[in-house]
Amino acid sequence: MSTTLDQLIDDLGGIGMVLLMILIIIVIMTFALSVGVNAVKGENTSLAEIFTTGVLMIALFLIITFGIRLAAPQYALIGSIVAFIIGLFILQARHDTTLFGAFGAICIYIVVLIIIVFLLGLIFGGELTSYWNIIYSP
Repeated sequence: MSTTLDQLIDDLGGIGMVLLMILIIIVIMTFALSVGVNAVKGENTSLAEIFTTGVLMIALFLIITFGIRLAAPQYALIGSIVAFIIGLFILQARHDTTLFGAFGAICIYIVVLIIIVFLLGLIFGGELTSYWNIIYSP
């Protein structure tokens, strides 16, 4: 039975560690979007609803942005703007807010994400970078 983080990384291997980091990132993003939606008094604020909205927005953003970037690289910025606007409409429809409320929720979401990343950097310091180098060592 592994007891330290180094042993856990050795047990999981590179793929398992990447999946664990993705899971942690999704949990943090769901919490941050929850704060944003609750701040603008949106409805359907259960974590399951917010998780679904977040995954839907991220998947759509990735598909639209990278699809346009592959098809016509000169319009990559336009693809990102279109994906952002579609994300606003998804947030507005799923959580029954106004368009400006959805924009405010995304702004609060970004601020909360920055604060969380800053706090995690203060707590873990250089430890995260050493584990990142283990995963992506050349």
